[in-house]
Amino acid sequence: MAKRDDGLEGKLARLRALERESPPTAVDEIAKLLEDKSPFVAARAAEVAEQLAMTSLGEPLLATLRRVLDGQQADTGCRVAAAVLGALAKLEVEAADEYLRAMKLVRRERHGTGYVDSAIPVRLRAAEALATSRRATAVLDIVTLFGDEESEVRAGAAAVLGMFRADAALAALYAKLLSWDASPDVLGACMAALARADSARFVPVVATYLDSEDDTLAELAAVALGDSRAAAALPLLRATIERGTRGRRQSTLLLAVSLLRTDGALDYLIEVVRRGAEPAAIAALQALRIHAELPSLGERVREAVEARRSKKLSQAFRAGFDRAT
Repeated sequence: MAKRDDGLEGKLARLRALERESPPTAVDEIAKLLEDKSPFVAARAAEVAEQLAMTSLGEPLLATLRRVLDGQQADTGCRVAAAVLGALAKLEVEAADEYLRAMKLVRRERHGTGYVDSAIPVRLRAAEALATSRRATAVLDIVTLFGDEESEVRAGAAAVLGMFRADAALAALYAKLLSWDASPDVLGACMAALARADSARFVPVVATYLDSEDDTLAELAAVALGDSRAAAALPLLRATIERGTRGRRQSTLLLAVSLLRTDGALDYLIEVVRRGAEPAAIAALQALRIHAELPSLGERVREAVEARRSKKLSQAFRAGFDRAT
């Protein structure tokens, strides 16, 4: 019997095998590897536990999280903490105290000539894990992340709050949107969460940002409306497009229409290809590319392009659709 390689590469290879074969020994082996001194091995063990939905590893995962938070287990780059929290959230392990503690973790590590906070993913995954718990005050706990100095954390908190779809969470998101934020990404995350969670109430609110003087904010509002998949978003996006937008903003609005993925949205984009000004028609073609695999769509778009007799449109069609067929 060949001796197992206990080095880094050997352990990672063993984890790949456990993930692929899931033998009876897998739980015990992964539990052991969660304690490994290499952050790469321990983090990968947590990822395998998540992917294989190993609910029996809840306690070993929690023990690992406690060790890394206490500084008793190496965790360069916070790889282990982030991976373990991802697994705990997926397995819906109840551990509110540990999640609250992880939400406060800040770890500045050298990166190049400066320092970065490597605990950003930890705070976000801890919030996601808390959202899966039965903690009554979870919304209030997660709202505190709106005060985080890192915009990535504030934006992530908005996405997590959107998972609740409860009035308290929506109120917090709406208040954050109205009170502003230095980062457009945070405002965009609030808009996206609101539009998805309650399209009837918040699609009209998000649409008011389509005419913002800030191009980035207007484009984030458009994408939030597209991602909402709400039927009410199409006429609002169309009206904005037809008021005469140009350039990148126009392209983003047309992409947002495409993201709605409704028959009406696709019909509108094909009509823009057929009758719109050439720049708009090309932008509509590019927006339709995400649906290039849909049966019959390519033929409908081809007919619209051929009717235009435009060399630029024909080139754009070949680039987006001929390669997909």
